[in-house]
Amino acid sequence: MNTKILMFFITIHAFISFAYAEIQRCGTPTPNLTVPANALYKITSGVVEIPVVVHVIYDSIKTGNIADWQIQAQMDTLNTTYTRAGTRYRFFLAAVSRTENDAWHNANRGSQAESNMTDSLAIDPKHALNLYVINTDTYLGWLITWPWDAGESSRQHGVVIHYGSVPGGHITNFNWGYTATHEVGHYLGLYHTFQGGCILPGDEVDDTPYHEVNYECPSPNPDTCPQTGVDPIHNYMNYTNDPCYSEFTTGQSVRMDAIVGQYKISLGGDILYFTSDFIVPAERSWEFFNSTLKFKTDKRIEVYGIFDTYNICIDHDGASGTWYGISFETGSSGYLQCCEIKDSENMAVIKSGADVTFCDDNEITLKPGFTVELGGEFYAYVDASLSSGTAQVASYSNQNSYEIVENDENTSEDSAQTEQNNLQANYSLSKNYPNPFNPTTTFKYALKEEAKVTIKIYNILGKEIITLVNETQPAGYQSITWNGTDHSGNPVPSGTYICQMKAGNFNKSQKMVLMK
Repeated sequence: MNTKILMFFITIHAFISFAYAEIQRCGTPTPNLTVPANALYKITSGVVEIPVVVHVIYDSIKTGNIADWQIQAQMDTLNTTYTRAGTRYRFFLAAVSRTENDAWHNANRGSQAESNMTDSLAIDPKHALNLYVINTDTYLGWLITWPWDAGESSRQHGVVIHYGSVPGGHITNFNWGYTATHEVGHYLGLYHTFQGGCILPGDEVDDTPYHEVNYECPSPNPDTCPQTGVDPIHNYMNYTNDPCYSEFTTGQSVRMDAIVGQYKISLGGDILYFTSDFIVPAERSWEFFNSTLKFKTDKRIEVYGIFDTYNICIDHDGASGTWYGISFETGSSGYLQCCEIKDSENMAVIKSGADVTFCDDNEITLKPGFTVELGGEFYAYVDASLSSGTAQVASYSNQNSYEIVENDENTSEDSAQTEQNNLQANYSLSKNYPNPFNPTTTFKYALKEEAKVTIKIYNILGKEIITLVNETQPAGYQSITWNGTDHSGNPVPSGTYICQMKAGNFNKSQKMVLMK
């Protein structure tokens, strides 16, 4: 290699290494209040299952738009670290939002951009942990607000982490996902183990020795304070590298229980509460999983962007009256997978130009009042595993209403046939079935005339996975099945994928979910 080129790469590597070396582990502000655990009370039993809403904020060139598998790996890391330490806290992914916003992507701690971001995106901070994934020039992450500094419902609760700190991220020695473990420790009331250095009261936990801050993973283990005990270099609340982390103490677990019992008594559960209209702007996507979305009476969901769910019940708060359902506006899209919609006069309105799929494992749950505007699209399927039984399948209608079709057997086949019969004599790409799928899924499409057709599968980051079709085909109905492998025949991981079809002037893309 040319010496000048070699020196260039060495210089660039050194610069990058220095740049990331300058990023501090945590920007959580020093607490302005000492809250000794022994002044509170401990919850002594029961697991606390905390819904986590992950907000991915990326810039205009898609920097920071982490993959679905990284989000799931981060969730797995949170559960592994808090379970291994013997705490009561477990975490499940309740929602993912994706937002393009340069200012929010580069928000600083305590900035107006941070405040605008949380005000706009936070979901039910009283019951759920909101985790924001952004770019941070100074810190790997921080706690937004200490539990005692704001009411339970404050939209300023939650934590921020660098997108490069999640599993598979680009920041060497800080990409195991432990930054989130550290910041969630603050969220549950823990200080840094080196809080106050060698001066009382330290971190107010009896079994974490007093010490000065540690970096990297020092060897031999230092003892920086005169009090008993070597420095806790493996504690998640120190400043050492991710590979050095491995523990919370029993005392830290007690303190978390005490803080939660005093300041976060409503934390946890599988219901997310909405006290105002939930609006999905055109530039955003939202996905909700395995929860109930409970709306205050007279509130609604209004979708301009992308609104996807899996195993979701949508309901109102039980007060008299009704909530006002879901409105999918022109240009919006959505998957309501395994979704039950309850107690609404105005179930769902799909405007012309919206692209929405409703499905349930074994029943499509719709009530009078459901409408599809003329020119809109509506598809409903029954899970392929259902071979018999009674199900309600919604199909196309020629009017501004829906038709209920009851079938006693082979419901999934009838549902698929309904869609086939309603494909128009034009270029069309139907929703793949089943979706979510494992191991295969099938796409049906129609060609109004002979045309060169390409159908390709991409991952969520836009990387091409496989070409399913690349040939001239005659007019008529066609179908193609994808077996969840790439160009080389290797199985692809679970996650969200994009199917793109091009034929003549027709160009359509749609999402699907592979679940293993």
